[in-house]
Amino acid sequence: MILIVYNIQNPDEIYDKTNAMRKNVFLNNILSAFSTEESFIIISIKIHDIDFFYKSLGDDCADSLLQMVTTYLRKLNKKGTVFHANSETFMVKLPAQNDEAIKLLLEKLRSRFEHEWRNRDGVAFFTVSFGVIKCPENASDVSELSDAISYMCELNAVAGSVTYAESIEGIKRNRQVLNAIKKAVIENSFQVYYQPIYSEDKKRITAAEALIRLIDDELGFISPEVFIPIAEEEGYILKIGRFVFEEVCSFYTRNDLSKAGIEYIEVNISAIQCMQYRLADEFAEIMNSYGIKPF
Repeated sequence: MILIVYNIQNPDEIYDKTNAMRKNVFLNNILSAFSTEESFIIISIKIHDIDFFYKSLGDDCADSLLQMVTTYLRKLNKKGTVFHANSETFMVKLPAQNDEAIKLLLEKLRSRFEHEWRNRDGVAFFTVSFGVIKCPENASDVSELSDAISYMCELNAVAGSVTYAESIEGIKRNRQVLNAIKKAVIENSFQVYYQPIYSEDKKRITAAEALIRLIDDELGFISPEVFIPIAEEEGYILKIGRFVFEEVCSFYTRNDLSKAGIEYIEVNISAIQCMQYRLADEFAEIMNSYGIKPF
C-alpha cells in the first residue's frame, strides 16, 4: 500500500489550472497508442491574444472560462483526451475520422467559438484558429508528433483558418529559410551578382541588373523566389534592400564602371520598400556618400 501511495501521481502534475492534461503527460500516455498502431487525429485550437483576457478579466475569471473550454472539448467525444500544448493552445485527441467528419467537426468548433463564453464573473469572445494532425499519416511516433504539435503552437495562423499537418514540412522549410535570412542580415552575407544588359542601339553592354543571392552553409542556394516573400512577410526586406543598394553603389564606385561604358545599374525594389516615406531621400543619401549623382 505504501508503494502504491508513493507511486500515485499528484493531480497537479497531470492537469493544469484549466483542467486540461499537461503536454508532457499526454505525450507519455500516447506511447501506447503508437505501440498498438492506433489511428487517431489531434485537433488544435489556438486562442489568439490569450494574455489580453488574463489582463482584462483577471486570472481566476480567465482560468474559469478556459475550464469551460476544456469541458466543452471533452464532450466532443467520450474517447477524447484534452491537453494544453501551451498557454494559448488546446488540443484534443480523437479517434480517427474521415475527411468529411473532420470538416463537420471543425465547423462545429468554429460555430461554438463564434459565440460567447460566460461565467458569473465575466464574458469572453475567443478568436481562434485550428489545426489538424492525423496519426500515423502525419506523425508515426511520439517524437514526430511532438514536432507537429510544436509547429502548430508556433504557427501565426489567421483567425478562423485551418492548418493541416501535411503543410508542416513547408512550414519547417520556411522557418529554416527565415533563420538563414536572419543570419545573412546580421553577417551581411548576401551576395550580389550583375547581369549584363545589352543595348541594341549602341551594339554593346551599357548597363547591368543587380541580382541578390542567398547561399546558406546548411541549406545551400536559396532562390530569391523563396526567400524574398519570407523576408517581406517577416520584415527583413528593408534591411536587405538597403544592403543591396549600398553594395551596388560601392561596386559601381570601386570599379569605376562609367569608364567601362556602364551607364547605370538597375536595382529591383520591393513594393514594401516603396511604402517607406523617406525611400527616395535614403537612396539619395547613400548615392551621395559614394559620390554618385542621381539622374
